[in-house]
Amino acid sequence: MVHEHGYFRSSQNKHILKEEKFPYLHPNISLSHLYENGKLLTDEEIKNTLAFFDNNPELYRVKTGTQNGNFYNILKFHHPRENKNHYYAIYFGEKHNKQLGKGAYGKVKLIQNLETSEWFALKIQKESTAQIPDDEYDILHHLNQTIGLTKRSVGSKTHQLLGMQLLRGMNLDAFSRTNPILPISHWIQMMMNIYNAIHHFHLKKLLHNDIKPGNIMIHPVTYEISLLDFQFSLFGHEVTKETACGTPGYMALELRLSDNRYKYNEKTEVHALGITFAELLGDIFASRKLGNMIMPDAQRYRVFCPENKLELQYRLSDPDTPPISIFNRIPDHVLCANIIQFLLQMTHDNPEHRPNMENVFEFLQSLQKKLSADPNHIKKIGILNIEEYMDHSEQERKALRLILKTMDEVWFIDTIERNQIDYFFLYRELEASHIKLGDKIFYPNYLWVSIPHMLKQIALQSQQKSSDFAYRQNYIFVSRNLTADLEESFEITDNHNPMLFDLSPDTAINTFVKPQA
Repeated sequence: MVHEHGYFRSSQNKHILKEEKFPYLHPNISLSHLYENGKLLTDEEIKNTLAFFDNNPELYRVKTGTQNGNFYNILKFHHPRENKNHYYAIYFGEKHNKQLGKGAYGKVKLIQNLETSEWFALKIQKESTAQIPDDEYDILHHLNQTIGLTKRSVGSKTHQLLGMQLLRGMNLDAFSRTNPILPISHWIQMMMNIYNAIHHFHLKKLLHNDIKPGNIMIHPVTYEISLLDFQFSLFGHEVTKETACGTPGYMALELRLSDNRYKYNEKTEVHALGITFAELLGDIFASRKLGNMIMPDAQRYRVFCPENKLELQYRLSDPDTPPISIFNRIPDHVLCANIIQFLLQMTHDNPEHRPNMENVFEFLQSLQKKLSADPNHIKKIGILNIEEYMDHSEQERKALRLILKTMDEVWFIDTIERNQIDYFFLYRELEASHIKLGDKIFYPNYLWVSIPHMLKQIALQSQQKSSDFAYRQNYIFVSRNLTADLEESFEITDNHNPMLFDLSPDTAINTFVKPQA
C-alpha cells in the first residue's frame, strides 16, 4: 500500500540519485568498429599511441592500425582551458559515408577522445576561408565549446582543424520537414527552448547574426536546443559593420537596404528569430518585396498572414520554403491568430516596432502557462529499469518495447554503471523499434536505495521542474516484475501481469495498464 505520508513529500534523501546523460553514439558510427571498451582502439593500442606521442612531442598527427584491420589518424589537441594535450582518433569520412557534413567551408568529421571515449566534431576548414575558423574559435572558446585548434599542411596548402562539441539531434529545418504530428504544447515548448538558447547566447555578450533553422540543433524527443555556426557572430550588444553577413532570407530589412554601414543588434536578432519561429510552425513564404522597392534578386522570407492581401501579391514559388502548415500544428484558431500577429510584429520592417527579447519571453511564457493549465496537454515519460530489461527473454523484451513505443519519451534507471558498449547496443535495439529515447539515466548513490526509492525521487525532482514546460509530464514506470517492494510502495488494481505504474504527482493511487493480448 502507499505510505500514509505520501511519497511526493520532500525527502531528506534528495541526494540518493545520480542523474547523468545516457551515453550517446552518433548514427554514423558503426558498433562493429568499437571494442568492448567502447573505443576505436584497444587499451593496449591507446597506451602505445600515447607513448609514441610522448617520445615525439613535435608531432601533432600520426596514423595507426588496429587489431580489426582499421586505420585511423590520431590528432593531438592542446585544450585551451585545461592547458594539457588530449588525443583523438579521426573516424572514417566521405569514402565510408561517415562524415557529418560537407560544404564550401570544407567538411566536418567525427573524432573520439582516446582517454574518455567521448565523441566530438572536427571541422576541417579550407585555406581560402582560413580567417573564419579563427573568429569561430574565439566564440567557441568563449562558450567553452571547443577542444582545440591546429593546422594541417597538405602540399602547398594549409588547412585549419577546429575541434568542438558534438551536438545531439538534427537541425531544426530537417526536423520541421519530417512533419511530426504533435500537440500544440510541444510546438510552444520548442519555441521557448529556442528562445532560451539564444537568450543564453546574448547573456555572453554575443550576437549570433545568422539565426535560422539550419543553425539550430534540436533533440527530436527532448526538444533540447543547441546553436550552431558562429562564423558571423560578434562580441557586443550592438555592432556596426561595413560588410553585411547572415543568410538573406532571414535578415532584417535594414540589413538588406543599408549601404556600407550595417547595424547588428537585438532587433535584428528578433527579426531572424521571428522568421525561424514561423518556419518551424510552417508559416513563411518567399517574397521579393523590400519596403517600397521590388528587386528581382532581393528575395526574403515573410510571415504568412491570410489577411495581408497586399503582401501576398509578391509571393514567390520557392521549393526551399516548407508548405503552410501552421493551421495543422496550431489548430486552436484564436491561439494561432495571436501567434501569427506576434510573429508579424517580430518581423516588422521598422525595427522600432519590433518587440525586444524580453517581450518575446513574456509572450511565450503566457502561452506556456495557458497550455500547462489544460489537463489535456500531457507528455508521457516512460521509465525503464535496464537491469530488469537485460534479464528478460526476447519475448518479454518485445512486450516491453511495445509499451515503450506508446510513450512520448523514455528515461532509464540502472542499479550499476555498465560499460558504454552495453548502453550503445541497448540504445540501438530500442531505437530500431522506433521508441522515442530521451537522454536521462539515473543511478543510486547508495547500495540500500531500492527501485521504489529511485522512482519516488525521480517523480519528486521532476515535479519541482514542472513549471518549465508548456505541458504536464506524467512519469510511468514500465515493468513486468511485481516485486514485494513495488507492491509495498504502489497500489495496483490487478495482480496479473502488471506493466505500467503511474508516478504522476496528481494521482493518489498508482495504477498499471495491462498490454493488449
